[in-house]
Amino acid sequence: MNTEGDVVGTVLYPASPEVCCANCTANPDCQFFVTDEGGWRGIEPKCRLVSRAQTMYDYLHGSYGKNTVVMSGREIPAWGKCGDQNGFKLCSQGFYCQPWDSNYYQCIQKPSKCEVYTNVDLYGNDLKRIQGIKPGECCDECDKTIGCRGYTYVNDDPRGTQCYLKTSVDGWVKKVGVHSGTMPNLLAWSKCGDSTGFRPCTNEFYCQPWDWSYYQCIQRPRCSVETDIDYYGNDIKKLTNIGPGECCEECGKTEGCDSYTYINDDPSGTQCYLKHSNEGRTRKVGALSGLVMPGMK
Repeated sequence: MNTEGDVVGTVLYPASPEVCCANCTANPDCQFFVTDEGGWRGIEPKCRLVSRAQTMYDYLHGSYGKNTVVMSGREIPAWGKCGDQNGFKLCSQGFYCQPWDSNYYQCIQKPSKCEVYTNVDLYGNDLKRIQGIKPGECCDECDKTIGCRGYTYVNDDPRGTQCYLKTSVDGWVKKVGVHSGTMPNLLAWSKCGDSTGFRPCTNEFYCQPWDWSYYQCIQRPRCSVETDIDYYGNDIKKLTNIGPGECCEECGKTEGCDSYTYINDDPSGTQCYLKHSNEGRTRKVGALSGLVMPGMK
């Protein structure tokens, strides 16, 4: 965690974080603390009292995923100054710390449809860029854009505000002066995309391509599945006119089959290609591919 200038104390504790909590409570500058048990590194167990963080990752995960505890009641109130380029504090519920420029971060209302992370850039994977809009509008643009899974918003840019819509949230990196947002997974049975892109579904559901214009969140089969992916080659046999879940089950009971590719939108009927390998993994819009899970054989 990159907060050396913001550590207000280090406390050794024998077995539990209770002592650390008491010390943080007693220090009015302490907004959260991070416990570190030492583990395989052979160091003494300790915790750090921290007054502010550099990124939202610090608040969520602390040092290398160690336990982070935020003190209740020490959040910055709505519309107050919450930080600057040197670090920031958490805002009261329903608000987040928005970087306006290097010297002024402010607690403003969270967008209703996105989770927001201060000083985080979702690097790469740009879908499109929109200029001259407000931070909440950037979330709205992502929500209504097929294939958008998150965004990065830059307020302090000489060209005007910049909203970068993203096809992936994998490029999570620290960047002072920006904020990023992520979209929630879509509800069961809802539309999740089309041939231009898709968003993930809620637990136990996945995004199934029915045709070029309509992808839907449907229940997962027993196989692990990937949308818009083809396992090219390595065919064992082809089955027609069965559903996506049946394709998974057919692979599970076929000798030598460990994967498959399913095409729903084919003029000759649905196509289920059973495979002995997924080594030919490649992107193919409208395809669904899956791997047989342990225990199915």
